Amino acid sequence: MTAASGNLTRFFPGGFAPVRETVPEDPVRVFLSTLHADGLIVDTIVPGDLVRVATKEDRRGQKSGWYIYHADGLPVGIYGDWRAGWERTWCAKTRSDLPPAEYAAQQAAIAHAQAVRAQALKKRHDQTAARAARLFAGAEPATDHPYLTAKGVGAHGLRVRHGTLLVPLCTPAGEIRTLQRIGSDGSKRYLAGGEKQGNCHLIGMPRGVILVCEGYATGASLHEATGHAVAVASDKTNLAPVGRALHIAYPAARIVFCADDDRWKDPTQNPGARAAESAAHGVPGATWLVPRFREDATHPTDFNDLATLEGLGVVRAQIETAVPATIDAAPASLWADQPVPVRHWLLPDWIPMRQTTALYGDGGVGKTLLAQQLATAVASGRGFLGLSPRAGAVLGLFCEDDVDTLHMRQDGINRALGISYRELAGFHVASRVGRDNLLMTFDGHDAGTLTPFWHEIDALVAKIKPALLIVDTAADTFGGNENIRPQVRQFVQQGLTALAQRYDCAVLLCAHPSAAGLQTGQGTGGSTAWSNSVRSRLYLSKDPSSDRTILTRKKSNYAAAGEEIPVLYAEGAFLPYIPGDLSTMPLTERAIEADFIHLLNELNQRHTRVSDSQFGRRWAPAVMHKILGQRGQKRWTIEQLDGAMERLLQRKELRIETDPRKGTHWLVMALREVTHEDA
Repeated sequence: MTAASGNLTRFFPGGFAPVRETVPEDPVRVFLSTLHADGLIVDTIVPGDLVRVATKEDRRGQKSGWYIYHADGLPVGIYGDWRAGWERTWCAKTRSDLPPAEYAAQQAAIAHAQAVRAQALKKRHDQTAARAARLFAGAEPATDHPYLTAKGVGAHGLRVRHGTLLVPLCTPAGEIRTLQRIGSDGSKRYLAGGEKQGNCHLIGMPRGVILVCEGYATGASLHEATGHAVAVASDKTNLAPVGRALHIAYPAARIVFCADDDRWKDPTQNPGARAAESAAHGVPGATWLVPRFREDATHPTDFNDLATLEGLGVVRAQIETAVPATIDAAPASLWADQPVPVRHWLLPDWIPMRQTTALYGDGGVGKTLLAQQLATAVASGRGFLGLSPRAGAVLGLFCEDDVDTLHMRQDGINRALGISYRELAGFHVASRVGRDNLLMTFDGHDAGTLTPFWHEIDALVAKIKPALLIVDTAADTFGGNENIRPQVRQFVQQGLTALAQRYDCAVLLCAHPSAAGLQTGQGTGGSTAWSNSVRSRLYLSKDPSSDRTILTRKKSNYAAAGEEIPVLYAEGAFLPYIPGDLSTMPLTERAIEADFIHLLNELNQRHTRVSDSQFGRRWAPAVMHKILGQRGQKRWTIEQLDGAMERLLQRKELRIETDPRKGTHWLVMALREVTHEDA
């Protein structure tokens, strides 16, 4: 018997007789490759005792990995990562290749190795815990420290020893199990052999709510902003174990995981958000959220960054979205010295910013065309059906049309409106035909889960920063039952409006009406929660008595419902309907008129008055021609703009306002004047 097998024999008190077996492939090489594949850094395999090794995630000097390899007879191994909290078994043969006797021997070897490993690990943890308690007891209470100053937080239960902050990681009962050490430069290290998994640094007294986060500075900011108890788990791998331990210790408390937003580290996966979401699913009643930043030029990630950039009040407000205050009342008189907020619109009165708007349309009526035309107007800074949308980037997710169809439709829009492809650099088009497009799925209890595709969209929106996100359609992206109210509301609020709020954009959700919605003319579909959850609902339908198409504002929380915009389809695009016989009007003239109306609305919003007088300094055609030139869009001549103005005046779509006292006059829309509040 070799020395290695002699050492291993003592692990098996009942006497383990190795089975001599010839294995075709070198088992040592296979086991070594398995360790490498799972992130352990090993040069050679040493049979017998437990061997500690480094992992790819370890810093210099750390050895979080380990393995035990049984070399005699049937090669068997067990290995894992103490820091990450996992272990795995390995055998040179598969279960199907093992005779009963060999399988029993293999299971006995693995079970005994696991027991030996657990005993060795507990002994190591207990020794480190005793050392941690001694170090912490002998340290001075922390009052200030360069790290705390840099992060702008206080010392909550910390001590300092030789210039190093000591953060105790304890059981829920308060027993210190290890220490995190933070240097003046922000470097972080743990005591070797400490038990981190399931232990945390608790700030504050747990009551109704416990916030769980990764780092100390994040936890301190959360506590200082909200007053809630905060459990600092130290890293994302420990969020779930800490959450489970706290739920056992405080079953009545509501646990909220406050994630780090790691989209800068990994835009496609966002490991911080994923870890928090996964942890929340493992704790009954738990929720999770990530910080939302107004500006992200510095690549902020956590709630400490949010507190530094925007203040503790913003941190508190965002946490309250997940944990509403029981009672949060203040006298309205406090508003006396505060500016009145201004409503912001993507499309005045029709599509609000930071909210979800639903666009319903009968089959084949042109719902997607209208959405793509709106995207074109936003990206190019053009007008849209006589209105002036906010200019900005656009992200369009089109689940029903392939790239060729979208291209052909865009070409028609461009020709009808006189737009060049150079003006559409900000319009980002994604065709998703034939793909898995679900943004949220649901379990048997109607609890929604954001999908990996949603996280991809979240990362893409963060990159593009669109003013408008188009989701076409609800049927392709909603993974639930449209008649179940809780599912619908979660999808709209958590799947769509959350993106609108986080990235300060408008979301337009295209949807098909139900048979009942078609019959009633309301254009609704499924549960009433669809209409109740969105802030604006639009309906595009054919006028049965003419060739017109009608866009109707069926519901709005911020404007009067019932307003209509009649439009006509003309050679690839919708144009505002102009009363009278338009069959002989050239398409170009209608496009010029649409641009004139858009620019006049824009000027009125800026309180810039223009007139119909060719001899005045603010002659509308000249002013508009100059604006188009400054934007690189000089597609119409002054004469063409003048002709458009005259036609609009003749049809009484424009009127002339006068001020007798000053002897001035200016142009406004006859039917609707856009005011500053619409901006």
